[in-house]
Amino acid sequence: MLTAQKLLWLPDGRTLLYLRPVATAPLAPGSPHNVWTAQLAAFDLATHKDTALTTGLVLNDELSSCP
Repeated sequence: MLTAQKLLWLPDGRTLLYLRPVATAPLAPGSPHNVWTAQLAAFDLATHKDTALTTGLVLNDELSSCP
């Protein structure tokens, strides 16, 4: 099952780039506000292989691709 916050088709037409929510973390030490911690991942439709590319706090969750 693919759980994603944002999806982007890559130009190759067979790979999805997406943000997978992991958990929440404090916005700053002692802050009552939380932000999502997410992994940037790729899903290959041909092989059904899911690969985590990075992990960290999501500050900008707009995915884009350059040809």
